[in-house]
Amino acid sequence: MFEVTGNETVEELEAMMEQFDDAELADDDNSASEQPAAKAEQSSTDSETPSDSDNADNADSASAAESDSAATEGDDKPKGVATKDGEHVIPYDVLERERTEKQQLKEQLEAMQKKQSEWEQSQRLLEVRNKQLEKLGVEPDDLPENFKISEQQLDTLAEDYPEIGQAIRGLFAKVEAVSQQTQSAPETKPAENDPASERDVVGEAIAKHPDLAKWSNERGEQWQKAIEFDDKLRADPAWAEKSIDERFAEVARLTKAHYADSAKAKADKAESDASNSLPPSPSEAGSTSSQSGSIMDKVANADESELYGLMSGMTEDQIEELLSQV
Repeated sequence: MFEVTGNETVEELEAMMEQFDDAELADDDNSASEQPAAKAEQSSTDSETPSDSDNADNADSASAAESDSAATEGDDKPKGVATKDGEHVIPYDVLERERTEKQQLKEQLEAMQKKQSEWEQSQRLLEVRNKQLEKLGVEPDDLPENFKISEQQLDTLAEDYPEIGQAIRGLFAKVEAVSQQTQSAPETKPAENDPASERDVVGEAIAKHPDLAKWSNERGEQWQKAIEFDDKLRADPAWAEKSIDERFAEVARLTKAHYADSAKAKADKAESDASNSLPPSPSEAGSTSSQSGSIMDKVANADESELYGLMSGMTEDQIEELLSQV
């Protein structure tokens, strides 16, 4: 690097020019020697650079290895979230269900808070209006159901309107009695709102009456008749306030009476037919084996109600004779 200050002599300038020429020659020699070296380095670099096909093969193998690794990681990944101690895994569906329930509870809480805010606002508005009415000298009325009649008011009504006053006093006494009973009675949930509870009550009531339980298991004609009687009693206002046990007892009684009357009617008809078929004279009677045989056939083929009807028209001796032939 040559620095010219402007104070050099001619000789110094010539010496500097000579040095400058020598430096340019040295630079040309260095560049010529560096070009073959650069070419050799370029050729060696080209020989070391892989071809495009080699790069594609290497890329395919790398992507395959990555996919295999990802698949392996996907298979080994647990289907849940591990606990803090690492010993257990909480399934994702459980976490999702818990998250959904929390969201629902949060929405319910927000709705309740909103309603509470509206209620508080309405309460404040009522207080403001009550104060305004008090300033105007108007006393707010209470709810109708909270209205109470004093004894003095009842006496005044009785004096001014004797007939109406006595009627109002009687109604007031009844309302007070009902109100006291309602307050003293334990709070219970109606069973009719729960179908399962209603079925349990009906089943227990049926089990208390052997006849109804038997007919219910048989599901025959007697059970259908019992259902008909029960429907009639339920529609009867006289049975509206009675318990289910009382109603079922009446159903069993009516059903048994119905079939007893039916059996008695059949027995009377059979007796009438038998008396009409008697021969006019003993000589024409012949053997009585056919008659006893027909009675035995009826006994063998009769059900409970028919058997009751047959025996209801017999004497004790006839029943014993019939049982001895069985």
